[in-house]
Amino acid sequence: MAMSKISRERHLAVELRVHDLVARQVAHPELPRTSGVRTLKLVIELLGSRIVVCDGPAYLRIFGNSQGYYLPSYPLDGQGEIRELLADWGVRDLPGWHERIGIDREHYLHLHEYRLIAAMNRAYRHRAFLIAPTWEETDDETARRLALLLLEFCDGDARSDDVGAGTYPLDGTCDIYLGTVLY
Repeated sequence: MAMSKISRERHLAVELRVHDLVARQVAHPELPRTSGVRTLKLVIELLGSRIVVCDGPAYLRIFGNSQGYYLPSYPLDGQGEIRELLADWGVRDLPGWHERIGIDREHYLHLHEYRLIAAMNRAYRHRAFLIAPTWEETDDETARRLALLLLEFCDGDARSDDVGAGTYPLDGTCDIYLGTVLY
């Protein structure tokens, strides 16, 4: 069911208020605030279908299936269309595909150690973020910064392939790895 104009406007107003709240929490750490993980979960809920949260290795299957490829739970068993997906992306192997979404080979080798959060913006561009594998292991500052990054990316219509690429420097206290824009 399509959202009515009033519902869309109300949703946008809530999204803008949350964006303002998260931005103030990041900019002014001395202010009282909610937990960073709780804020991140709220932002993920607010952004809805523009966000995918999964274990790092699961994203290939989720993304492939969403793009019309048949990829079973274990995509490398030879029963799915993994070869077609890789060929369509112009890569030879899984590390190459993950490099295309911004996950370098070093992080690819340890993908099972991360939680992957994939975001889509208004221009249908995608970006992958890697964080700690459980909410309990994600520190509040990392969660707050990631919440702000998700809101800023999803609100935008960036078309540059290098927007936000690489590791996001957070004074050494946070661990967010940003991928590049998918397509």
